[in-house]
This record gives sequence, structure tokens and C-alpha cells, in this order.
Amino acid sequence: MPNFFVWLRYIVFATSVTCSAVIASVSVWNLGFAQSSSKPLDQVIQVDSFGIFVGAFSLVGVFTIIFAEVGRTNVFTTRIWFDCLWSGLFFLLNISAASVITALLPSQMCKNTHKLPSEACTSTKVLQGFTWLITTFIRLLSHHLHNCLRLFRKRSYVMAI
Repeated sequence: MPNFFVWLRYIVFATSVTCSAVIASVSVWNLGFAQSSSKPLDQVIQVDSFGIFVGAFSLVGVFTIIFAEVGRTNVFTTRIWFDCLWSGLFFLLNISAASVITALLPSQMCKNTHKLPSEACTSTKVLQGFTWLITTFIRLLSHHLHNCLRLFRKRSYVMAI
């Protein structure tokens, strides 16, 4: 059973690195479209700035965890409680980013009223897809970790890495 969680964890790490890099870079791309618009798109600028923050914060967090585990043995980042903590935090950040991107960006970036190129709508759709993808993966990990925590609540269980 712990082997499954280790594999799931590393799949989520790989997906998180990929999606976070895409989210940060596409948010920058989208921000460029919003700033070059004929009308001010203040909400889009704020949402894109938040997307950049979420992508960069997730990259820094995941790489910190990976390097801590590579550099030392039996480090606290291998504990299930820590995985529940970081996956919960990343889930909240990503679900809020995905929700606000879905709620606000398509209505402003995919209309012709702002004289934006068609790539503005494409970048918004890419941003939506990747924010929901990473949110789903982190929720899956979080769900399995909380179930595992309930199973092993009597002791501080270390994943066999």
C-alpha cells in the first residue's frame, strides 16, 4: 500500500511541475494581452498576476520538497501529515485560481469588444485546462493521503522512499 502512495506522490509532483510551469508562463502570456488591450482590463490583470503567483509558488514548493528528500534521509517531508498539509495548501491555491480563471477570464478575453487577437482566447482556454488538471490531481492525492492518515493515525508513518 505505501508503494502506491509513493508512486502517486511522484506522479503528482511531475504533473505539478509541468502544470505549474505552464500556468505561470501562460498567465504571463495572457497578462501581455490584457495590458495591450484598447480598454483597461484590471480584473484580468489581477487574475493573471494571481495565476503567475500560484504557478511560481507551486514550482518553488514542489522543488523544495524534492530537493529536501534527495539531500537527506528520513526528512519530515516524507511524513503523511506533511503531505496532507502541502497538498491541502496547494489544492486551495489551485482551486481558487481555477475558479477565478473560469469565472472571469473567458467573458473578457474571448470577446471581440476589447480588440484582442484570437490568441488571447486560446491562452485563456489553455490556462483553464491546466489549472483544473492540477487541481484534480492534487485533490486525488489529498483524498488518498487523508484516507492513509486515518489508517495510520496511531503512529507517524514514513513513506518508504
